[in-house]
Amino acid sequence: MKKIIMFFAGLLLMCLTFGMVVVGGAIYDTASQQTIDTFFFQPADLSSRRIGVPASLNDLSADKIREMLVDKFITEYFYVIPDAKNVQARLDGAIGLRRMVSSDVFNEWAQTVGTEISAMADMHQMRMARMLDMELPIDSDNWWTVTYELTTWEKPNDLSHAPVVTRGTMYIKLAYEPGIRPTMNLEKFDLGKFLEHGGDPSLIFRFRVDDIE
Repeated sequence: MKKIIMFFAGLLLMCLTFGMVVVGGAIYDTASQQTIDTFFFQPADLSSRRIGVPASLNDLSADKIREMLVDKFITEYFYVIPDAKNVQARLDGAIGLRRMVSSDVFNEWAQTVGTEISAMADMHQMRMARMLDMELPIDSDNWWTVTYELTTWEKPNDLSHAPVVTRGTMYIKLAYEPGIRPTMNLEKFDLGKFLEHGGDPSLIFRFRVDDIE
């Protein structure tokens, strides 16, 4: 009789233990309770440089568009990424600065800054550029004074070396007319198709740097 009681007591204890394991598993089953939430990261300090609703051209003044185009020009003129194909395409005029400047400015850039960019890319360096300020002095005949900033990472993949930040001034003779250009390469073009096929948005404006000092 005692053995029977012990048997049923042991069986009951096993059932209780199994039940506790099942209940504990159900409580701590976090895998089935996981959710995925979507977030947009906004790393920029300024609200104007964060992800947001694209601004319409009608919301931007001619002065603002001109400033954005000059900033684009400064970027194309100085930036460096450690990619030989990118450098060669820029020097060949396939991408980048070529359509934003006159032939004389481009040739001068290719022989000077372009050579520097090529050497920096070979050393796996990286450089970012941005416009800080631009102003048109009185009686300057469209010669703008442009202040820019360069941030250069000289040591690749080395977080112990801080980037080198420098500032400079450039004088550019600028030709700019508000509005969208009606033709591209002397031919009418479809603006929507041009942008959908990856065309550079800066090229749709009547903007050109004719000379630099």
